Amino acid sequence: MTSYKTTLTKMTRQICTALAALLMVGAMASCSENENTETALSDNAYLSLSFSSQSVNGTRAGESRSEGVLADNESKADPNSESDIHSIKVWVFQSGTNEDANPIAYKEEALKDINGSYNLQLRFLRKIAGKEVENIDLYILANSESTNIQDKLSSKDFCSITRKELQNICFDTTFGIQENGEPQNTEVPATGLPISRAITNISVENHVGTTEAEAKTKGIKIPLVRAVSKLHFYFARKTGTENVKVTSIEVEGNTIPTASYIFPDETEYKENDDNQVVTSNKYDVNSIGYVSTVLKLNGVETDNIKEVEDPEKFKKNETQTAQDYLDAFKKAGIASHNLCYLRETTKAIKGKIHYSLGTEEKSVDFSIPTGGKAIRNRELVVYGYFLNGQ
Repeated sequence: MTSYKTTLTKMTRQICTALAALLMVGAMASCSENENTETALSDNAYLSLSFSSQSVNGTRAGESRSEGVLADNESKADPNSESDIHSIKVWVFQSGTNEDANPIAYKEEALKDINGSYNLQLRFLRKIAGKEVENIDLYILANSESTNIQDKLSSKDFCSITRKELQNICFDTTFGIQENGEPQNTEVPATGLPISRAITNISVENHVGTTEAEAKTKGIKIPLVRAVSKLHFYFARKTGTENVKVTSIEVEGNTIPTASYIFPDETEYKENDDNQVVTSNKYDVNSIGYVSTVLKLNGVETDNIKEVEDPEKFKKNETQTAQDYLDAFKKAGIASHNLCYLRETTKAIKGKIHYSLGTEEKSVDFSIPTGGKAIRNRELVVYGYFLNGQ
C-alpha cells in the first residue's frame, strides 16, 4: 500500500474589516412638526453629518490616526461593493426619553451606488413640548432592502417607530444558511450589505446650528459598521505536491443565529469614534435560536490550490497588519475560496476541512481562536496548506 504523508496546517485570523462608513447628513425634515410652514425659523435645529463608506477615524486602542488610514487590525472592503451605500434611513431621538418615545425626526433616501462620501442635512425642532432639546441620539441604517425588516414593520410608518422597536428589530431571511446547507449570500447583494449604527448623547450646543451654514461648521462624522460578518478560506501547496485537494468544508451547526439584530448596541458619541468593536451583546441562548444545519462549503481542486515554494511563509506573523496579510496572499496568487457573508454570532466558528491525498480521504478540524467570533463587521480567514503529497 502506498503511504502518503501530508501536513495540512490551518491558520485563522480575526480581522476587523474597515468598512467604517461615515454618513454625511444635512437638511432633513422632521416627521410632522417641521412640515408646519408657520414654525419660526429660530425653532429649527440643523445637524450636518458626514458619511464615508471607505474611511476610518480611530483605532481599537484609541490611538489617533489620519482619516482613511487603516489600523493594524483593519482591512479594506474587497470587493469595493461591500461598502456601497444604496439607501439610507436616519432616525433622531431626544436623549433621555423612554424607550417608547417616537423620533423627533426621520429621513430616508434612495441613492445610486455611493462608495465614498455623501452629504445630507438633518433638521428637527429645537424645542419639544416647550423644552429645549439638549442632546440627541441617532439610529442610522444603510441598505435595509437587503434584509426583511420592511416586511416585519409593514404595519408601521418608519416615521413613528419607537426606539425600543429599532433596538429589537431583527432580520432572519438573509445572510444565513439554506436548507441544503449552502450559504445564502456568497456575494454582495445588488442592494448592498446592511450597515448600521446607534449613537447617543450628541450635544446640540456643540454640534447643531440654527442655520444650515452654521451646522456645516459643526459637522460630525459617525463610522457605521456592517451588520454581517465575512468568512473565507485560502489554500496553498508546496511546489511539486500533486494529487491533493480539498474535497469539502463544513462549519458546525448551531453557530449562526436564526435572527440577527439590525442595530448594534448604542454607543455614546465621541470626537474620535472607533467602530471596530461595535456589535450587539443582546444575544441570549434563551431568546435567540441557532440554525442547526451544518454550513456546507465547496471543495477546492488541485489546480486551484496555488503552488508556492514555502507555504509556511504565509502564516500570519505578529508584525503583519491585517491588510499586509491579505495583500501577501493576493501578490502570491493564493486565491480566496468560499466567501460568504453571515449573520453575526457570538459563538466561535468551528468546523472541519475534508481533503484527499491521491485516493486517501482525510479531515482536519479548524477553529477560529478566542476573540475570533464572527460578530458584525469582522473578516475571518482560515489558511490551510499542503507540505507533502502525491
